[in-house]
Amino acid sequence: MEEEVRIFLLEAYENLDRVEQALIELEKKVDIELVHDVFRSVHTIKGNSGFLGFSTLEQLCHGGETLLDHLRNGRVTLTADTITVLLELVD
Repeated sequence: MEEEVRIFLLEAYENLDRVEQALIELEKKVDIELVHDVFRSVHTIKGNSGFLGFSTLEQLCHGGETLLDHLRNGRVTLTADTITVLLELVD
């Protein structure tokens, strides 16, 4: 199990770096493909968290995933506030 957690942490940090960079870009210009990329990264972290039994992290990612899904489907507009919430998710 220790090796699985080590791999999870390495992959999670890589995904979080990608998410953070994408969110910085989204602050400059709305790009739906970046929103999709962020969704996929958060979805990956959520799935891996669930697999390892990290339920609190899994639930946190699920909330972020829901917000990102609403952004992807146009139910929520990307604003400075939504980017701030997503950056807080990364933190």
